[in-house]
Amino acid sequence: MAALYALLIFAVLLGHIAIGRVWLGRVHTTYLPGFLWRPLVVISNLVLALLPVWFLYAFVVHRGFPGPWRVYVFVCLGGLVLGARAVLWEVMRGPYPSESSNSGRVIDVAKVLGCRPLTKGRRGRVARLPFNEIFQVEVIERHIGLRGLPVEWEGLSILHLSDLHFNGTPGREYFEYVFERAAELAPDMVALTGDIVDYPEMVEWIPTTLGLLRPPEGAFYVLGNHDVPDRRLIRPAVEELGWTRVGGLQLTREIRGRTLFVAGTERPWIGREHPDVGQMAGADFRLLLSHTPSVTRWALSKGFDLMLAGHLHGGQVRLPVIGPPRAGLRFGVYEYRGLVQHVSRGLGQRRPIRFRCRPEICKLVLHAARV
Repeated sequence: MAALYALLIFAVLLGHIAIGRVWLGRVHTTYLPGFLWRPLVVISNLVLALLPVWFLYAFVVHRGFPGPWRVYVFVCLGGLVLGARAVLWEVMRGPYPSESSNSGRVIDVAKVLGCRPLTKGRRGRVARLPFNEIFQVEVIERHIGLRGLPVEWEGLSILHLSDLHFNGTPGREYFEYVFERAAELAPDMVALTGDIVDYPEMVEWIPTTLGLLRPPEGAFYVLGNHDVPDRRLIRPAVEELGWTRVGGLQLTREIRGRTLFVAGTERPWIGREHPDVGQMAGADFRLLLSHTPSVTRWALSKGFDLMLAGHLHGGQVRLPVIGPPRAGLRFGVYEYRGLVQHVSRGLGQRRPIRFRCRPEICKLVLHAARV
Protein backbone atom coordinates (compact mmCIF):
# COMPACT_ATOMS: atom_id res chain seq x y z
CA MET A 1 0.00 0.00 0.00
CA ALA A 2 2.84 2.39 0.81
CA ALA A 3 4.37 1.87 -2.65
CA LEU A 4 0.98 2.51 -4.27
CA TYR A 5 0.54 5.74 -2.31
CA ALA A 6 4.05 6.84 -3.24
CA LEU A 7 3.36 6.17 -6.91
CA LEU A 8 0.04 8.04 -6.74
CA ILE A 9 1.63 11.05 -5.02
CA PHE A 10 4.38 11.13 -7.63
CA ALA A 11 1.77 11.08 -10.41
CA VAL A 12 -0.19 13.87 -8.71
CA LEU A 13 2.90 16.05 -8.45
CA LEU A 14 3.73 15.49 -12.12
CA GLY A 15 0.15 16.40 -13.03
CA HIS A 16 0.41 19.54 -10.90
CA ILE A 17 3.53 20.54 -12.83
CA ALA A 18 1.77 19.91 -16.15
CA ILE A 19 -1.19 22.07 -15.16
CA GLY A 20 1.11 24.75 -13.80
CA ARG A 21 3.02 24.91 -17.08
CA VAL A 22 -0.20 25.44 -19.02
CA TRP A 23 -1.45 28.10 -16.62
CA LEU A 24 1.82 30.05 -16.65
CA GLY A 25 1.90 29.82 -20.44
CA ARG A 26 -1.57 31.38 -20.58
CA VAL A 27 -0.64 34.11 -18.11
CA HIS A 28 2.42 35.11 -20.13
CA THR A 29 0.52 35.32 -23.42
CA THR A 30 -2.53 37.24 -22.12
CA TYR A 31 -2.67 41.01 -21.97
CA LEU A 32 -3.44 42.70 -18.67
CA PRO A 33 -2.36 46.14 -17.43
CA GLY A 34 0.91 45.95 -15.52
CA PHE A 35 -0.69 46.68 -12.14
CA LEU A 36 -2.85 43.56 -12.61
CA TRP A 37 -0.43 41.33 -14.52
CA ARG A 38 2.47 41.48 -12.07
CA PRO A 39 0.39 40.50 -8.98
CA LEU A 40 -1.19 37.71 -11.03
CA VAL A 41 2.25 36.32 -11.87
CA VAL A 42 3.39 36.53 -8.23
CA ILE A 43 0.20 34.90 -6.90
CA SER A 44 0.33 32.18 -9.58
CA ASN A 45 3.93 31.32 -8.72
CA LEU A 46 3.17 31.22 -4.99
CA VAL A 47 0.10 29.02 -5.42
CA LEU A 48 1.87 26.63 -7.78
CA ALA A 49 4.84 26.38 -5.40
CA LEU A 50 2.92 26.05 -2.11
CA LEU A 51 -0.07 23.92 -3.10
CA PRO A 52 1.94 20.66 -3.41
CA VAL A 53 3.54 21.34 0.00
CA TRP A 54 0.10 21.79 1.54
CA PHE A 55 -1.08 18.62 -0.21
CA LEU A 56 1.83 16.57 1.18
CA TYR A 57 1.27 18.00 4.66
CA ALA A 58 -2.44 17.06 4.54
CA PHE A 59 -1.55 13.55 3.39
CA VAL A 60 0.90 13.02 6.27
CA VAL A 61 -1.48 14.42 8.91
CA HIS A 62 -4.53 12.46 7.72
CA ARG A 63 -2.64 9.43 6.41
CA GLY A 64 -4.64 9.64 3.24
CA PHE A 65 -6.50 12.09 1.03
CA PRO A 66 -9.20 14.03 2.91
CA GLY A 67 -12.32 15.06 0.98
CA PRO A 68 -11.29 18.31 -0.80
CA TRP A 69 -7.90 16.90 -1.74
CA ARG A 70 -9.51 14.05 -3.67
CA VAL A 71 -10.71 16.60 -6.22
CA TYR A 72 -7.16 17.93 -6.45
CA VAL A 73 -5.88 14.37 -7.01
CA PHE A 74 -8.31 13.73 -9.88
CA VAL A 75 -7.59 17.10 -11.49
CA CYS A 76 -3.83 16.50 -11.33
CA LEU A 77 -4.14 12.99 -12.75
CA GLY A 78 -6.12 14.45 -15.66
CA GLY A 79 -3.43 17.09 -16.08
CA LEU A 80 -0.79 14.36 -16.13
CA VAL A 81 -2.52 12.58 -19.01
CA LEU A 82 -2.90 15.78 -21.04
CA GLY A 83 0.65 16.86 -20.20
CA ALA A 84 2.11 13.54 -21.30
CA ARG A 85 0.17 13.78 -24.54
CA ALA A 86 1.50 17.31 -25.18
CA VAL A 87 5.11 16.29 -24.46
CA LEU A 88 4.80 13.27 -26.75
CA TRP A 89 3.39 15.46 -29.53
CA GLU A 90 6.25 17.95 -29.15
CA VAL A 91 8.82 15.15 -29.33
CA MET A 92 7.26 13.45 -32.34
CA ARG A 93 6.17 16.42 -34.44
CA GLY A 94 9.67 16.95 -35.82
CA PRO A 95 10.77 19.88 -37.99
CA TYR A 96 8.60 21.87 -40.37
CA PRO A 97 8.32 19.54 -43.40
CA SER A 98 9.23 22.27 -45.89
CA GLU A 99 12.34 23.39 -44.01
CA SER A 100 14.95 22.06 -46.40
CA SER A 101 17.98 22.92 -44.27
CA ASN A 102 18.88 24.53 -40.99
CA SER A 103 22.47 25.51 -40.30
CA GLY A 104 24.00 27.64 -37.62
CA ARG A 105 26.97 28.56 -35.52
CA VAL A 106 27.30 29.67 -31.92
CA ILE A 107 29.30 32.77 -31.00
CA ASP A 108 30.53 33.18 -27.44
CA VAL A 109 30.30 36.96 -27.44
CA ALA A 110 31.80 37.37 -23.97
CA LYS A 111 34.85 35.36 -25.06
CA VAL A 112 35.24 37.42 -28.22
CA LEU A 113 34.97 40.70 -26.31
CA GLY A 114 37.28 39.47 -23.58
CA CYS A 115 34.77 40.26 -20.83
CA ARG A 116 31.14 39.90 -19.82
CA PRO A 117 29.40 43.22 -20.57
CA LEU A 118 27.21 43.42 -17.47
CA THR A 119 25.68 45.90 -15.08
CA LYS A 120 26.44 45.76 -11.37
CA GLY A 121 23.97 44.51 -8.80
CA ARG A 122 21.46 41.67 -8.83
CA ARG A 123 21.11 41.46 -12.61
CA GLY A 124 24.85 41.13 -13.01
CA ARG A 125 25.02 38.41 -10.37
CA VAL A 126 22.25 36.43 -12.07
CA ALA A 127 24.01 36.76 -15.43
CA ARG A 128 27.14 35.19 -13.92
CA LEU A 129 25.36 31.99 -12.84
CA PRO A 130 27.02 28.78 -14.07
CA PHE A 131 25.74 27.43 -17.41
CA ASN A 132 23.96 30.72 -18.18
CA GLU A 133 23.88 31.11 -21.99
CA ILE A 134 22.92 34.77 -22.41
CA PHE A 135 26.17 35.47 -24.30
CA GLN A 136 26.02 32.29 -26.45
CA VAL A 137 24.39 33.75 -29.57
CA GLU A 138 23.28 31.30 -32.23
CA VAL A 139 23.43 32.62 -35.79
CA ILE A 140 20.99 30.51 -37.80
CA GLU A 141 20.17 30.21 -41.48
CA ARG A 142 16.89 28.44 -42.22
CA HIS A 143 15.80 27.53 -45.75
CA ILE A 144 12.03 27.19 -45.83
CA GLY A 145 9.58 26.29 -48.54
CA LEU A 146 6.46 28.40 -48.96
CA ARG A 147 3.45 27.60 -51.10
CA GLY A 148 2.62 30.45 -53.45
CA LEU A 149 6.03 32.12 -53.27
CA PRO A 150 6.65 33.96 -56.58
CA VAL A 151 9.34 32.25 -58.64
CA GLU A 152 11.10 35.63 -58.92
CA TRP A 153 11.66 35.54 -55.17
CA GLU A 154 13.50 32.23 -55.09
CA GLY A 155 16.26 32.69 -52.51
CA LEU A 156 14.89 35.97 -51.12
CA SER A 157 16.12 36.36 -47.53
CA ILE A 158 14.65 37.94 -44.40
CA LEU A 159 16.69 38.56 -41.27
CA HIS A 160 14.32 38.04 -38.34
CA LEU A 161 15.25 39.74 -35.06
CA SER A 162 13.18 39.98 -31.91
CA ASP A 163 13.24 40.84 -28.21
CA LEU A 164 16.41 42.88 -27.93
CA HIS A 165 15.57 44.18 -24.45
CA PHE A 166 18.15 46.94 -24.19
CA ASN A 167 18.50 47.19 -20.40
CA GLY A 168 22.21 47.11 -19.62
CA THR A 169 22.61 43.33 -19.25
CA PRO A 170 23.99 42.36 -21.70
CA GLY A 171 25.72 45.67 -22.31
CA ARG A 172 25.94 47.85 -25.38
CA GLU A 173 29.14 46.16 -26.63
CA TYR A 174 27.31 42.84 -26.86
CA PHE A 175 24.58 44.20 -29.12
CA GLU A 176 26.94 46.22 -31.29
CA TYR A 177 29.06 43.12 -31.92
CA VAL A 178 26.02 40.94 -32.69
CA PHE A 179 24.55 43.52 -35.08
CA GLU A 180 27.88 43.68 -36.91
CA ARG A 181 27.62 39.92 -37.45
CA ALA A 182 23.98 40.31 -38.50
CA ALA A 183 24.96 42.90 -41.13
CA GLU A 184 27.47 40.42 -42.55
CA LEU A 185 24.59 38.05 -43.36
CA ALA A 186 23.54 40.55 -46.08
CA PRO A 187 19.78 39.86 -46.00
CA ASP A 188 17.38 41.29 -48.57
CA MET A 189 14.98 42.42 -45.83
CA VAL A 190 14.96 42.78 -42.06
CA ALA A 191 12.00 42.23 -39.74
CA LEU A 192 12.12 43.20 -36.05
CA THR A 193 9.22 41.93 -33.93
CA GLY A 194 9.31 44.09 -30.83
CA ASP A 195 10.63 44.54 -27.30
CA ILE A 196 13.49 46.80 -28.33
CA VAL A 197 14.11 48.95 -25.24
CA ASP A 198 13.41 48.31 -21.55
CA TYR A 199 14.75 51.62 -20.18
CA PRO A 200 14.46 55.01 -21.94
CA GLU A 201 18.15 55.88 -21.55
CA MET A 202 18.99 52.88 -23.77
CA VAL A 203 17.22 54.48 -26.76
CA GLU A 204 20.63 55.96 -27.59
CA TRP A 205 21.85 52.43 -28.38
CA ILE A 206 19.56 52.23 -31.43
CA PRO A 207 21.76 54.08 -34.00
CA THR A 208 24.86 51.95 -33.28
CA THR A 209 22.91 48.68 -33.46
CA LEU A 210 19.86 48.84 -35.74
CA GLY A 211 21.64 51.51 -37.75
CA LEU A 212 24.15 48.91 -38.99
CA LEU A 213 21.44 47.14 -41.01
CA ARG A 214 20.60 48.63 -44.41
CA PRO A 215 18.90 45.88 -46.44
CA PRO A 216 18.04 46.70 -50.08
CA GLU A 217 14.37 45.68 -49.84
CA GLY A 218 13.57 47.41 -46.56
CA ALA A 219 13.66 47.06 -42.78
CA PHE A 220 10.32 46.75 -40.99
CA TYR A 221 9.43 46.74 -37.29
CA VAL A 222 6.66 46.46 -34.73
CA LEU A 223 6.85 47.26 -31.01
CA GLY A 224 6.23 44.88 -28.11
CA ASN A 225 4.80 45.09 -24.62
CA HIS A 226 8.10 46.30 -23.07
CA ASP A 227 8.22 49.17 -25.57
CA VAL A 228 4.86 50.62 -24.54
CA PRO A 229 6.09 53.18 -21.92
CA ASP A 230 8.78 54.60 -24.25
CA ARG A 231 7.15 54.15 -27.67
CA ARG A 232 7.21 57.92 -28.38
CA LEU A 233 11.01 57.83 -27.98
CA ILE A 234 11.63 54.53 -29.74
CA ARG A 235 9.68 55.12 -32.94
CA PRO A 236 11.45 58.28 -34.12
CA ALA A 237 14.84 56.85 -33.16
CA VAL A 238 14.21 53.75 -35.30
CA GLU A 239 12.59 55.56 -38.22
CA GLU A 240 15.41 58.11 -38.47
CA LEU A 241 17.53 55.15 -39.58
CA GLY A 242 15.23 54.44 -42.52
CA TRP A 243 13.24 51.64 -40.89
CA THR A 244 9.51 51.37 -41.68
CA ARG A 245 6.90 51.08 -38.96
CA VAL A 246 4.16 48.54 -39.68
CA GLY A 247 2.61 48.24 -36.21
CA GLY A 248 -1.14 48.58 -36.77
CA LEU A 249 -0.36 49.56 -40.36
CA GLN A 250 0.08 47.97 -43.77
CA LEU A 251 1.86 48.69 -47.03
CA THR A 252 2.69 47.16 -50.36
CA ARG A 253 6.15 47.01 -51.87
CA GLU A 254 7.38 45.98 -55.31
CA ILE A 255 10.20 43.42 -55.13
CA ARG A 256 11.66 41.89 -58.28
CA GLY A 257 8.52 42.77 -60.20
CA ARG A 258 6.07 41.16 -57.75
CA THR A 259 3.99 42.72 -54.97
CA LEU A 260 4.64 42.12 -51.28
CA PHE A 261 1.95 43.05 -48.74
CA VAL A 262 3.48 43.75 -45.32
CA ALA A 263 1.40 44.35 -42.20
CA GLY A 264 2.11 44.45 -38.49
CA THR A 265 0.15 44.16 -35.28
CA GLU A 266 1.11 45.31 -31.81
CA ARG A 267 -2.09 44.02 -30.25
CA PRO A 268 -3.05 43.49 -27.51
CA TRP A 269 -0.70 46.11 -26.03
CA ILE A 270 -0.81 48.94 -28.57
CA GLY A 271 -3.79 49.92 -30.70
CA ARG A 272 -7.39 48.81 -30.67
CA GLU A 273 -7.50 47.23 -34.10
CA HIS A 274 -5.42 44.91 -36.22
CA PRO A 275 -4.16 46.38 -39.52
CA ASP A 276 -6.54 46.85 -42.43
CA VAL A 277 -6.04 44.00 -44.89
CA GLY A 278 -8.25 45.45 -47.61
CA GLN A 279 -5.28 45.97 -49.97
CA MET A 280 -4.06 42.42 -49.52
CA ALA A 281 -6.20 40.76 -52.21
CA GLY A 282 -4.04 41.78 -55.15
CA ALA A 283 -0.68 41.03 -53.54
CA ASP A 284 1.52 38.15 -54.64
CA PHE A 285 2.67 37.37 -51.08
CA ARG A 286 1.44 38.40 -47.62
CA LEU A 287 3.77 38.90 -44.63
CA LEU A 288 2.69 39.67 -41.05
CA LEU A 289 4.89 40.93 -38.22
CA SER A 290 3.53 40.43 -34.70
CA HIS A 291 5.23 40.66 -31.34
CA THR A 292 3.21 37.76 -29.95
CA PRO A 293 2.43 34.52 -31.82
CA SER A 294 -0.98 34.40 -30.12
CA VAL A 295 -2.60 36.18 -33.13
CA THR A 296 -2.17 33.03 -35.25
CA ARG A 297 -5.89 32.41 -35.74
CA TRP A 298 -6.52 35.99 -36.88
CA ALA A 299 -3.57 35.82 -39.29
CA LEU A 300 -4.84 32.54 -40.69
CA SER A 301 -8.36 33.93 -41.17
CA LYS A 302 -6.99 36.85 -43.20
CA GLY A 303 -4.90 34.71 -45.55
CA PHE A 304 -1.34 35.63 -44.60
CA ASP A 305 1.37 33.41 -46.05
CA LEU A 306 4.11 33.97 -43.46
CA MET A 307 4.02 35.31 -39.91
CA LEU A 308 7.05 36.37 -37.87
CA ALA A 309 6.81 36.73 -34.07
CA GLY A 310 8.76 36.56 -30.82
CA HIS A 311 7.75 37.55 -27.26
CA LEU A 312 8.22 34.16 -25.60
CA HIS A 313 12.04 33.87 -25.76
CA GLY A 314 11.62 30.13 -26.30
CA GLY A 315 10.99 29.91 -22.55
CA GLN A 316 14.62 30.93 -21.71
CA VAL A 317 14.89 27.78 -19.58
CA ARG A 318 14.28 24.45 -21.29
CA LEU A 319 14.36 21.40 -19.09
CA PRO A 320 15.22 17.95 -20.48
CA VAL A 321 12.23 16.15 -22.06
CA ILE A 322 9.47 18.49 -20.80
CA GLY A 323 10.94 21.71 -22.27
CA PRO A 324 10.22 25.13 -20.72
CA PRO A 325 8.50 25.53 -17.32
CA ARG A 326 5.63 27.24 -19.16
CA ALA A 327 3.75 25.24 -21.77
CA GLY A 328 3.15 26.30 -25.36
CA LEU A 329 6.42 28.18 -25.82
CA ARG A 330 7.39 26.88 -29.24
CA PHE A 331 10.05 28.46 -31.39
CA GLY A 332 11.50 27.95 -34.84
CA VAL A 333 9.49 27.26 -37.98
CA TYR A 334 6.13 25.52 -37.90
CA GLU A 335 2.86 25.51 -39.79
CA TYR A 336 -0.70 25.95 -38.62
CA ARG A 337 -3.32 24.99 -41.21
CA GLY A 338 -1.31 26.43 -44.06
CA LEU A 339 0.08 29.50 -42.27
CA VAL A 340 3.85 29.24 -41.91
CA GLN A 341 5.27 30.91 -38.81
CA HIS A 342 8.72 31.65 -37.48
CA VAL A 343 8.92 32.38 -33.76
CA SER A 344 12.27 33.74 -32.58
CA ARG A 345 13.97 32.93 -29.27
CA GLY A 346 15.03 36.58 -29.20
CA LEU A 347 18.40 38.22 -28.78
CA GLY A 348 18.01 39.64 -25.27
CA GLN A 349 15.81 39.18 -22.21
CA ARG A 350 14.50 41.17 -19.26
CA ARG A 351 15.66 38.54 -16.74
CA PRO A 352 19.27 37.69 -17.65
CA ILE A 353 19.16 33.92 -17.56
CA ARG A 354 19.04 31.27 -20.28
CA PHE A 355 19.51 27.53 -19.93
CA ARG A 356 19.50 25.29 -23.03
CA CYS A 357 17.80 28.15 -24.91
CA ARG A 358 20.39 30.42 -26.49
CA PRO A 359 19.61 33.87 -27.90
CA GLU A 360 19.45 33.92 -31.68
CA ILE A 361 19.50 35.89 -34.89
CA CYS A 362 17.94 34.08 -37.82
CA LYS A 363 18.19 34.54 -41.57
CA LEU A 364 15.23 32.99 -43.38
CA VAL A 365 15.90 32.04 -47.00
CA LEU A 366 12.65 31.57 -48.94
CA HIS A 367 12.00 28.91 -51.57
CA ALA A 368 8.94 27.73 -53.42
CA ALA A 369 7.55 24.64 -51.69
CA ARG A 370 6.73 21.55 -53.68
CA VAL A 371 2.98 21.01 -53.63
